[in-house]
Amino acid sequence: MSSDHDLPLPDGGDAATDDTISGSGLVAEKAKRLQKLDTMREAGANPYPYRFDRSLTLHELRARFGDLEPGTETPTEVAVAGRVMLLREQGKLVFATMRDRDGEVQLFVSKAVVGDDLFA
Repeated sequence: MSSDHDLPLPDGGDAATDDTISGSGLVAEKAKRLQKLDTMREAGANPYPYRFDRSLTLHELRARFGDLEPGTETPTEVAVAGRVMLLREQGKLVFATMRDRDGEVQLFVSKAVVGDDLFA
């Protein structure tokens, strides 16, 4: 059985040896993502849960908490659902842009706050 990555390229090159998808390209990215799936499964987590109950949309989140000063914490826990559109790792900090059908929000995660286990 053949998969898409086994098919020849239009220019006659071989997909497995083409520089645009090997090394740090698509092949490496696929391997990285498959490893993350294996890690989640080994930890007992379902990487593709059947259901997720959100408490707020991103628009509602901004409306409710948009006036908080930077660094302010509240005891309120919320659950939001969306797609991570951009992820930037800066050592022990991660910045992410998340989008749902109603809006967008930038997330900031610090290893010092969440700890080693959750930061992995």
